[in-house]
Formats: sequence, structure tokens, C-alpha cells
Amino acid sequence: MGARFRLRAGFNISTFSPNTQVVLRAFQHYGLILADNGADWFFGGTTNDWWGTAAGDTVVNELKTIPAAQFDAIDESSLQVAAGSYRASGSVTVMPAIVGFGGQAPGTSSGAQTVTLHNNQAVVLNVSAVAVNGANAANYVKGADGCTGIPVAANGTCTVQVSFRPGAFGGFPAALTFADNGPTTTQSASLNGTGALDNQGHLYTLDGWGGVHADGSAPNRRHGRLLAGRVGRPAPGGERQPGQ
Repeated sequence: MGARFRLRAGFNISTFSPNTQVVLRAFQHYGLILADNGADWFFGGTTNDWWGTAAGDTVVNELKTIPAAQFDAIDESSLQVAAGSYRASGSVTVMPAIVGFGGQAPGTSSGAQTVTLHNNQAVVLNVSAVAVNGANAANYVKGADGCTGIPVAANGTCTVQVSFRPGAFGGFPAALTFADNGPTTTQSASLNGTGALDNQGHLYTLDGWGGVHADGSAPNRRHGRLLAGRVGRPAPGGERQPGQ
């Protein structure tokens, strides 16, 4: 399980439909990973109605015609940090890759979440800066920073904390970016939070004119008498007393 195979570069893909050629070029460049090697190979895709169309059916049927013998197994053992390890060497990664804060009332701060930088190299990593980037950066607060200016040992880690403080309602995607001297020079974790009404911590109500008041401070609505006469008395000619 987890074996990587790559479609041979010499395999002729020109006779396949355009949609299938896109997949086959990816097989030739990136390869594929087998989830289970104990049975025939199955191609999995995301849940989408497109697979039920004629074009989707064509891709599936064409992929079935490619024999497994046209794929070469890729030896990736050199990428392991150590024998038996599932971590790749020679790379720098951040976890989690996506940090979700959910909904947060504007003007209030969430609890801090921790992002961990992993130095999967055999040498020391130097982190020059860690910052929140993007148009919505002002809605996040970087907390304790154990990475900037601190050498990260080979196969070591460091951590940075970040919290969400929305200034208004709406979604605020951003990124926590690490600048370092690793192979790709920067690593980023996506930050996602929404400025929203917190119904657990606050009671938001409407006043008589539709205005929002927090913490139950809305005044009671007063109904003025808009028309003369008593409630229940119709126009003359069909007069009816209340209760009748």
C-alpha cells in the first residue's frame, strides 16, 4: 500500500480523448499512488455529477484500457528520514496545513492555535521571519514565536501560535508564512476564520426598527395606534364586536 507508480514517458497518449490525456500526462509526470495493491487497480475521483456524463464515462473507459505493465514502480526509499519512517527527508513542512478558527464575534479574540514547522532535513534550518500575510492579515494576531531567529535542528521542530480577531463580519482567509533557508525558502499554513454572531456568548436581538443590539439590550418594541377605532371593529357595514 502507498506504492508510487509512473506511466512510462514513451506511452502514446495521442489517441485518447482530451480529458483522458490530461490525466495521463499527470501520470507520466507525477505518477500515481496505489491505495491497495491486493486487487485490480481502481481509479478514484472526487464525488461529482460529471462522472455520470458521457465525457466522464469516456475517461473511465479509456483508463481501463491501459495495462499495468506500462507503469514503472518508483523507488522512494531515499526520501525517508529513517528506515521505517513515513516522513520524507530533505523537506520542510508545516502542520497543520490548514488552521480553521470557525466563527468568532467581531472585536473578540479566539483561543490561540499552534502551527508546527518540521525540519525534515539532515542539516540545521534557519528561520528568518514568521508573519501573517494576505489582505486579511490584520484580523489575525501572531502570538508566541519559537521559530524566528532560532536554529531548528535536523529532524527538529519549532512552533508559532496564532489567534483570530475579526474586525467585522465575513470570511477572512490569510496565511501564516515561514521564511527560511530550506529548499523552497517559504512554507505557509492557510488561516481561515469567519466574523460571525456568537449565539453562545451573546444574545443579539432587533429593536422596533430592525437595529441590532448585543447582549439583550434591545428595548421592547412599542406598537403605536396606526388607525382609529378598536381592534376587531371592521369598516361600517360589516360591524362586528370583539369576541363575536
